[in-house]
Amino acid sequence: MPNKTKSGAAVLERTGAADRLIGVRDVSELLDCSDRHVWKLSYSARLPTPVRVGRAVKWRLSDIERYIVAGCDMRMFAGDRKPVAVVR
Repeated sequence: MPNKTKSGAAVLERTGAADRLIGVRDVSELLDCSDRHVWKLSYSARLPTPVRVGRAVKWRLSDIERYIVAGCDMRMFAGDRKPVAVVR
């Protein structure tokens, strides 16, 4: 789970779980933006593809980390963007 620094920037804690799923609030903390902005980015295909777990929408932490390292550039995910995956 991300920890907040005094400046408000999100810092990742490495848990060793490469495919750990995180919610919109965690994504917004990592990107330092609002929850609403995360949804806008997702709807406009400017975030990696989320995964549906029942009714919940989650993102793979590893995908969000790669997105951040790439400078929030979706070109590295160009072939990966698919409809939301459903996990039951």
